[in-house]
Amino acid sequence: MKPLEAMEELAGGLATIVLVVTQLAVASISLFGFIYWLYTAYVLGSWLMLVAALFPGTMPFSVLIGAWSMFFGVPEFVLILFG
Repeated sequence: MKPLEAMEELAGGLATIVLVVTQLAVASISLFGFIYWLYTAYVLGSWLMLVAALFPGTMPFSVLIGAWSMFFGVPEFVLILFG
């Protein structure tokens, strides 16, 4: 095996590892964001938040806002809209 081929194979393997780790991180944050959104809906007693989390058209927004809320706190507009 030539050195250049070995480096290309190593780079391809490292790129695959980075891609898999990134996908797992995004999937984990998305799952926990969704769960946190549902938890926030429970705490606020908001059925509308629960519907927004389960409706396919608004689920991506619920996941993103839930993930944001997990790290930085629930945004004020969520408390105004659903609280």
